[in-house]
Amino acid sequence: MICHRQLNVTNARFDDFSKSNRTVVKALQRRGIDILVTPVVPTPLGDTPISHNSNAAMPGTSRTLGHFQLRLCEKKKMRKDRIKAYRTIEKLNKKVSEQAELIEKYKKALNRQKYKLEHNKNTPRSKMQCNLAGSHVSHKVRRTLLFHNALMSESKN
Repeated sequence: MICHRQLNVTNARFDDFSKSNRTVVKALQRRGIDILVTPVVPTPLGDTPISHNSNAAMPGTSRTLGHFQLRLCEKKKMRKDRIKAYRTIEKLNKKVSEQAELIEKYKKALNRQKYKLEHNKNTPRSKMQCNLAGSHVSHKVRRTLLFHNALMSESKN
């Protein structure tokens, strides 16, 4: 494993590395360690022998890890990080809005309960409902109890 902060490679293409070295290079790139690759110096076209792979003989087509490729990799990484940050921000904003809705819901319920406590109307019907809470009685009994409570409240006033 390479321990240095910089990896110096001369006259090499990324494809020329063995598979294990390529994984090391990729791992170093992910960690943000600088990889210095000196570009392949192209020879003049007249001096190069004609090969079957014409792309390899053309200058500027070698896949070196030069400054430009490293900047592209950094930009891609920054874009990915930015997209991830936007996603987490959206998720957190959604959670905040859900919590705000819950807060409003519980505030309304609390205000309703406070209103009921403050404006406790002792009407004949509310007295009847308190007396008969949880018991099953006929409608006739309910009507007579309501009538009784109404007569009692009228006689007090």
